[in-house]
Amino acid sequence: KIRAFCRASNQAVPESDGELIRSIYESLAMKYRFAIDQIKENTGKNFDVLHLLGGGTKDGFLCQMAANSLQIPVAAGPTEATALGNIMLQLIALGDIKNVAEGRKMIKTISIDLLVPFENHPFKKRSGIEQQELTESIKENGLLEPIIVRSFPAGKYEIISGHRRVEACKELGITSIPVTIKELTKDEAIVQMVDSNIHREHILPSEKAFAYKMKSEALKHQGKTYGQVVHKSRDNISDTESGRNVQRYIRLTYLIPELLKLVDEERIAFTPAVELSYLSEYEQQILLEQIEFTDATPSLSQAQ
Repeated sequence: KIRAFCRASNQAVPESDGELIRSIYESLAMKYRFAIDQIKENTGKNFDVLHLLGGGTKDGFLCQMAANSLQIPVAAGPTEATALGNIMLQLIALGDIKNVAEGRKMIKTISIDLLVPFENHPFKKRSGIEQQELTESIKENGLLEPIIVRSFPAGKYEIISGHRRVEACKELGITSIPVTIKELTKDEAIVQMVDSNIHREHILPSEKAFAYKMKSEALKHQGKTYGQVVHKSRDNISDTESGRNVQRYIRLTYLIPELLKLVDEERIAFTPAVELSYLSEYEQQILLEQIEFTDATPSLSQAQ
């Protein structure tokens, strides 16, 4: 299309891929200049610097072309600026906020040192290939989605969603990140924290167990027990698990840490583990000693 347009308008036609790419860069730079000239003409104001925002600012060649075209310095960044604007408009469309002014109060860029982990966060830190891929993605593309936080004492902010992204940013030496600040009670924060993390690709049984337990207790504190039939409230805890299965996961929190670790390592299957959770702590300790001595774990029939 570019070559066809150049031929139709009697311009030099870019032949090589390099010439084609350069024509695109030059067109963008000249468009900046055209827009600035129009603003000058309509306002009578002059500009001594151009501020470029968004992911394109990571392209040093584009920034240099813009500076050459305008004959003024170009200040590049932040890279997340346009992403924050898009998120703000989506929140307005969804009815979560009324206007841009309200959005500016909610969405901010803050120092990463002001963030504190969620208390008793049930999801463990990740290492290995999964975390490496996340770190590489942030290094290449920036932090595309704000961390969700709530106000915390002493000017701090408690992370509701985004613990792994914060760790990746710290590893990369990033000192400030965009956040969405939500005014939530502790129980409301627990519900949102669980809902934001429970659909991760890889979740350990212990993580799911303590997450469901925290959300169940938070819903009870909010009075959401659905009358006298308490078991029905479990159906509201997960949109993918039945109420019965939610309760079975919660039973895993009654296992001693050493046995629960064996469940995470898949040395004890889920269903036998649920049965073992009804043993006393003393009985579980004896069982653990036998497992270590025989290097074998109980089957479902043995657990029952």
